[in-house]
Amino acid sequence: MNKFRISAGGIIIKNNRILLAKYKDQNNKPFLVGPGGGIKANENFAEALIREVYEETRFKVNPIKILLAEEISALKYRVLKIWFLCNINTGKLTKKTPEAQKEGILDINWYNQEQLKNEIVYPSIIKNFDWKQFSNSNWQTQYIESKTDNF
Repeated sequence: MNKFRISAGGIIIKNNRILLAKYKDQNNKPFLVGPGGGIKANENFAEALIREVYEETRFKVNPIKILLAEEISALKYRVLKIWFLCNINTGKLTKKTPEAQKEGILDINWYNQEQLKNEIVYPSIIKNFDWKQFSNSNWQTQYIESKTDNF
């Protein structure tokens, strides 16, 4: 593992549901992750987040605040991913955009916490965390570490 990647991801919650993309890992096992992806050389984190979420969902989002800094140790990469809490400005969910298909996204959907109980989810904190706390004005950005074989 000698490659590094810098990414931005969105945590988008609406009506007590979170927007997650479904992928399959190298062993054909499904996992869910918030929309987002790599930063291009001419972008900052927020710009990359807005572009990536739009490419994957067709939602135009407004990043509200940074929730998490996640360090991911994976098979091919070591990743720093900044997770933003986002609001949807405009758009209608499109599940099979050309960009999403190119990235290997199988589906994008809204999930409640009950539906996540038996799923592999990234960032893992969203699986068992009270999502209402993300909106608290006293929220402090958290650092989390993850290990995965998914990329």
